[in-house]
Amino acid sequence: MNLTNNVWWFFFPLKGLLLKDTINSISNPIFHDATIISREQIEGILPILDSSNSTKNDSNNIIYLFEDDFYDDFDVYLAIKRTGIIPIPDGSKPELLKKATARAYEIAALLTIVYFEWNGHKGTCGLLEQMHRYNKTIMAYNFESKGFNIHLSDPITNIIETPEDYLEFTHSEITDLLNSERYVELSTIIINYRYISSQLRSTVILSVLRLSSAIHSLDYSSQILGCVTAIEILFSEQGDGFGLIKKRVRALVGQMYDSLSVEEVFNARHLFVHKGTSIDDQSIALKAIKLAIEVLIYYSKSTQKGITSKKQMSEYLDVIYTANKYALNWNHNLLEN
Repeated sequence: MNLTNNVWWFFFPLKGLLLKDTINSISNPIFHDATIISREQIEGILPILDSSNSTKNDSNNIIYLFEDDFYDDFDVYLAIKRTGIIPIPDGSKPELLKKATARAYEIAALLTIVYFEWNGHKGTCGLLEQMHRYNKTIMAYNFESKGFNIHLSDPITNIIETPEDYLEFTHSEITDLLNSERYVELSTIIINYRYISSQLRSTVILSVLRLSSAIHSLDYSSQILGCVTAIEILFSEQGDGFGLIKKRVRALVGQMYDSLSVEEVFNARHLFVHKGTSIDDQSIALKAIKLAIEVLIYYSKSTQKGITSKKQMSEYLDVIYTANKYALNWNHNLLEN
């Protein structure tokens, strides 16, 4: 088999979603270089995958990467398309696999965020390796009565793991949701490499990845820390303090600033980082996630103003904040006079 510049499909198990489609999208990927495919659809693409030794051109030359029974263990996969060489002579991890994994995490992060909000913040989807879970186990023992008690908590994870609770969608319903008015800019930034400048796109992607990681975290303190870090990635230049970051957030979201609990979330982060005060209140963690999602959506929409870098975005928001401040003082003076 000639491995030079072949087209490879990398399949990453995706938990929490269930596809209703019967026709696969391998030939027409919904994310251009990636798609979502179900276990049932894999059987339908086996003839395509097995045709890799045919005389078709490279664009149709698809290599079958599954182990014999791999596809029997999971319901849905995120499939990433890449062109290159596998295996490589020295046996090290191929660069192609690293790039495919990075792309899978980008798209999975977008799906995590969008479906977490769409599902009323009650559960979402994610890659299999992102499904962290644990049960809290506590045993109490009384030495006098020789009695003991064991307390077991429910497993903790934000990825839906019970098949009957999976979010059921078709490919067209997925694209319709991502292209809806609320999510279209954020989705297009992630899916389309050339929608905005590469520098600004990298900033948004880093923030999306950090927010997704926060949503998948198991404790509330880590969720708050991750959400504020996701916001910090968007606004912070070297040496900028949180006071300036909050001013930029205010300039971005405007009158929604107070309703988004910005001060409460940032203060919770401050107490955790600087005083070691852990957060046991789920409502604050949820406020942090909602805040970070809202900021990301507003930020993504603002990238359409001809801004090409994070520095320009920060400068733009600094001007907006200053203008709003002077306008408020001006109106106050007019009322007094």
